[in-house]
Amino acid sequence: MNKTFGYARVSTAKQTTDPQFELLRQAGCEEIFVEKGSGANRTRPELEKLLQTVRDGDITGCQVREHLEREGETLLHNGESHYYAVRERFNDVGDSLDFLFLNRSCFNGMMRFNREGKFNVPFCRKPERFRPALITKIVNQVEWASTVMQGKDWEFVVQDWSKTLAAVQADDMLYCDPPYIGRHTDYYNGFTTVEANELAFALRSLNASFALSMWLENQYRRNDYVDRWFSNYPKRTLSHFYHLGATEKLRHEMTEVVVFSPEAITSDSSPLLEAPKFD
Repeated sequence: MNKTFGYARVSTAKQTTDPQFELLRQAGCEEIFVEKGSGANRTRPELEKLLQTVRDGDITGCQVREHLEREGETLLHNGESHYYAVRERFNDVGDSLDFLFLNRSCFNGMMRFNREGKFNVPFCRKPERFRPALITKIVNQVEWASTVMQGKDWEFVVQDWSKTLAAVQADDMLYCDPPYIGRHTDYYNGFTTVEANELAFALRSLNASFALSMWLENQYRRNDYVDRWFSNYPKRTLSHFYHLGATEKLRHEMTEVVVFSPEAITSDSSPLLEAPKFD
């Protein structure tokens, strides 16, 4: 049987969580976590405790459907104002279901955070976004992911990439999707050219298989980072239109590339051998 959890927070000890607590009770929450602390503090023990509890009990397809139907209906009637209300709520609380809603109703399905760690992607301008067919598709995806993860001893961590590479063992397969260097894009916490070069050097020295995702070229220029560090490595490319320009005429074709270590595609058991084409 599913259990519904809630999370209430205020910024100072003088404030009260009573109104939030009552609303959460009315919404059917059986267990409510309460925390008092500034929103500027990104370390929130009670929120982490809540997310851990939800993870251990799994976010079910039923919960996803109920959440998206409810929020989708409000979005349909209130339009983008509701999207931004949910975005503000997510940035304050960090609810996983809100993040799923935002990811499927934001511009181009992007995942982007500003320097304060706030999710800042704008609305996709489609209030009718959450039709029954889309909700069912999302529910099926969540249930599939849940099935795949059950029984696996997986650990999800947020840490510097260098720590991850330091823990890689010879029989591991490492997939890297770093910020795209040379795209004049400002990322949360930054990712400099120096760091990108350090990553490339570390991958070339790695005693394990790896795959690296990066942009390769557009109609104006080519990414010399790929040629400089991985010119002789096997690659797979894909061209598509980069739907990020403010106007359609600014949305040009982009070629992206996955660079593989030789070991990643020479194993007889590697599914990468089934890929259509390698450069």
